Amino acid sequence: TGAIPTELGSLTALLTLDLSHNQLSSTIPPELGSLAQLQILDLGSNLIIGSIPATFGNLVNLQQLDCSSGLFSGALPPELGNLTVLHTLNLSNNQFGGALPAQVGNLASLQTMNLFTNMFAGSLPAELGNLANLQTMLLGTNALTGAIPPELGNLDALLTLDLSHNQLS
Repeated sequence: TGAIPTELGSLTALLTLDLSHNQLSSTIPPELGSLAQLQILDLGSNLIIGSIPATFGNLVNLQQLDCSSGLFSGALPPELGNLTVLHTLNLSNNQFGGALPAQVGNLASLQTMNLFTNMFAGSLPAELGNLANLQTMLLGTNALTGAIPPELGNLDALLTLDLSHNQLS
């Protein structure tokens, strides 16, 4: 239980940090953005509140980010678009909100995007059509509005698309 120690941000050789399925609370320390070698970060199934720090944009070697099933909220920082080797993004079952940043379209290696059951609002960015390696896109149960961008037709690798329970037109 308790907060994530800021001192974990000094473990610069760390490749995997799995703190999932605990009762960690408080916010994510921005110091975790110093873990430049980190490939896997799993903070899922905790009681962590607040948003993802913009410093996560420094995790340029990150391949998997899981912040699912928590109490996260706030908008996604556009700096997440720097994570060009990220292949799995799971932020499902939280209270993230605001618009999806266009920079998500920079995640060239992304294969799985699970943003199911949050409070994302606004329109889907056309830049999602840049995710050439995307196989699974789960955006159901949010508050997304507007038209489905025709650029999603560029996603030749896409196997699963869930946009259910939104207000898309």
